[in-house]
Amino acid sequence: MVRVIQLKVMWNSRAVGSYLIAVAIMMGVLGTEGCEQMAGGVNIFEAVTDSDLEAISRFSTAGGDLNAVNSEGNTPLLCACDDDSEGVFRHLLELGANPNVMTSEARTAVNCAATKESTSWLRAALEHGGSPNLLEAEIPGRPKRSPLLWAINDERFENVRLLIDAGANVSAVNEFGDTPLHYAVDRRRYDIAMYLLEQGADYRHQTPGRTSFIELMGTRRLETLRDPEMRQQLLAVREWLRERGIETEQK
Repeated sequence: MVRVIQLKVMWNSRAVGSYLIAVAIMMGVLGTEGCEQMAGGVNIFEAVTDSDLEAISRFSTAGGDLNAVNSEGNTPLLCACDDDSEGVFRHLLELGANPNVMTSEARTAVNCAATKESTSWLRAALEHGGSPNLLEAEIPGRPKRSPLLWAINDERFENVRLLIDAGANVSAVNEFGDTPLHYAVDRRRYDIAMYLLEQGADYRHQTPGRTSFIELMGTRRLETLRDPEMRQQLLAVREWLRERGIETEQK
């Protein structure tokens, strides 16, 4: 008898809760966003935070939107990526979450994965439809970046290789006239610059009013580099260009 009473109380509580949520939505107090986060009795963002794979599966089976956004504008995939929860990240992808969904802040899961030290994040995103050439939407005062630019910016050489193997455009130019080569030189990653050149990057590109890659290389000073390996990498790029008739070392 006690169990029956408890079940009735639980059911009544849920019914009242659902009724209050419905009333709040009709009154405009609560948006539909909260409802999109719920399915099968599971709040997808709470499940992601708790790394509860079983709950995430219940949410998906109940028809929940795996690309829903929370109050901060993030998707479950982005939350998992930000929390370094790789198991959750992979599980969401396997259930059908889209790594290319872009938030209002122009964030995507595939770009987040490109910044990770381990290539397993990016490999999983690419295997589940992640675009190696996905360009962010324009945000005032911030350059639009692709996964390749993010990987170079965060000095993830192995992710650079992975993206190029997946078809990333090594000569893409953003709205500021910057290319992957610009990013590599700016980060003093001459080893990445050399790899981009070997993969066919357009080293002669010139955006009017902007510093070209060749001009940028001309500003690099060997004596400012203390790391012997980095010095050798810079020399290697200079020699590669010299073999093609381009001198970047100032006398």
